[in-house]
Parts: sequence; C-alpha cells; structure tokens
Amino acid sequence: GSKRGDKFVVASTAIASGGCPALELLDIALSVVGAHLNAALIKRGLRLFKRSDPYFACFPGDGGRYGAHFDGGNTPGCAITMIAYCNPDWQEGLGGELQLLDEHNHCWRGVLPLADRLVIFRAPHVLHKVTSAYAPRYALSSWWYLAATDAERKMQATLSNTQVVLCRRAKGNQSDSEKFDVEPGLPTKLLETMDWLCEQKQ
Repeated sequence: GSKRGDKFVVASTAIASGGCPALELLDIALSVVGAHLNAALIKRGLRLFKRSDPYFACFPGDGGRYGAHFDGGNTPGCAITMIAYCNPDWQEGLGGELQLLDEHNHCWRGVLPLADRLVIFRAPHVLHKVTSAYAPRYALSSWWYLAATDAERKMQATLSNTQVVLCRRAKGNQSDSEKFDVEPGLPTKLLETMDWLCEQKQ
C-alpha cells in the first residue's frame, strides 16, 4: 500500500484508557450518522452491516503525507469511509488536505481538515490521498462494511433497519462486538451533550 506519514491508535483503546470524553462522543456521532445513512441506503439496495473500530490518527506536522490509495484493501465488504476532523483554525497554508480524485473532470478535489467537518465516500471506488501536513493534524476515521460471508448475512437478517454491528478490538481469540440500535432521540441527545461540553469551556 501507499506509504503513510501519520501515527494512529485504535479509538476503543484510547477511550478505555479514560480521559477522552470528546473522542468518545465523536465515536458515538459516527455511529449515529452511519446508522441513519444505512436507513437511506437500504432504499437504494445497499445495506451496511458493521462498522470498524475507528482509528484516531495524527500527522505530527513534519511534512508527512499519505499517498494515493483506495480504502478497504483486501478486506471483504468495505463500502463506506467516514472521516471526522478535529483541527480548529486550520489554515490552507498548513497543507494536510484530503484530496479525492474526480474521475469525471480528471482532477483532484481538496478538502481542508477543519474541525467539525465530516467526509463520507465510497471506500473502494474513490482514490484519495493526504498532502504534506505542516502542523499537527488529527482525524477520526471509521469504515462501514457490507455483510460479506454467509454467517454475516444470516446475522444481518436478524437485525432491524436501525441496527448495525460495532466491531471493537479483538480480545484474545474473540472479537468484542455489539449491536448498535439507533434511538429516535439520540442525535438530539448527542447535540445537547456537545453543547454542554462547549459551555464548560467558556
């Protein structure tokens, strides 16, 4: 694969260590967005089954970059990439753009990694890269998968349209996973919690 200039930690590991309430909320937010996206995709014949344990990544600001690549690699069923950025006051001169290939217009489209910005694209179909970053650049990335095996398709048949499987880090020989069911009021509750966190900073 392409050489990458960032370092990352599995989100559940960072959350389990304590002291990362904002990261935990962002992790929940990605789950909420993905589950609601799934409800819309089902109407178009594409149903998501599970979500990866997100990676919290940092480019240290020494000019590191990530070459052009597709997500998913050899992982069966990888369908959707979500990237949430955590960089207040990011300036264009700092680089670190996510660039996505626009095949129709034969050019790259740049996205600055601004805080509160969420990028979603089809993982195996969109070629993308990260330009050299000259300041610490943080992002939380998560991947969503289609059911790719008979066992997964059988399990998916038991889920409602608002349920997906959250894949956590493996424990021993077993994968620690759980079903995630979207409550109708959860997005509102999440926003209220984020508002509360902002008030505490003032």
